[in-house]
Amino acid sequence: MVMNSMARLSKGDWYHPVTCRIRQLRICLAVHSYIYYELCDNLVSDHRWQAWAQELIEMQAKHPEYTDAYDEYFDDWDGTTGFHLCKIPGLHGSALRLLRNTHERK
Repeated sequence: MVMNSMARLSKGDWYHPVTCRIRQLRICLAVHSYIYYELCDNLVSDHRWQAWAQELIEMQAKHPEYTDAYDEYFDDWDGTTGFHLCKIPGLHGSALRLLRNTHERK
């Protein structure tokens, strides 16, 4: 399905490329913020994290109609910090798995 630029994006459009990328960026930024602020570790550079943040800010500006369960954490977010993102419920397990898998590969 190809959507025109006026189409409404929502969490129901799971397979639309824009929806997938916004969701992916939100989750990546939140998980990596949790790893950094709560687990005192780091898997991505500040430069990479900031690039993801900038991409997300631009996508959200182009698609303000996109909504999901993380809206309250990303509404009016300017990308300068991820400190509050680590407070999103349910990140602990994902962050630990990613951290463990990454360290096992090294």
